Amino acid sequence: MSSPRDTIARLAAAPLALAWAASAAAADVTLTASEFAFEPGTVTVEEGERVRVVLENMGVLAHNVTIPALDAGTATIQSAKAAVVEFTAPEPGRYEIVCTVPGHEEAGMRATLRVE
Repeated sequence: MSSPRDTIARLAAAPLALAWAASAAAADVTLTASEFAFEPGTVTVEEGERVRVVLENMGVLAHNVTIPALDAGTATIQSAKAAVVEFTAPEPGRYEIVCTVPGHEEAGMRATLRVE
């Protein structure tokens, strides 16, 4: 049988355990942009997971990351800059990632978000 002191200690630790579990459920993803590609070409996350995508522009042209089906994306950024977009991963499936700078998607600047 636990003492009142043990019970209080367990209850006090519960919010910390929940905060740790919530932070563990987040996915940090880095996408590198260049002319005219994203690396990696496929990003895999879990359904319901909080996702933070960091776009690093290693190209010479301006680029962005847009996930049209999620209405999520970064600002268009210049070379050697970074931008961030955060969202909650939707239901399982494949979602297109594109650069919406005119002509970039057509030149092959696409990737896939895979939600499992």
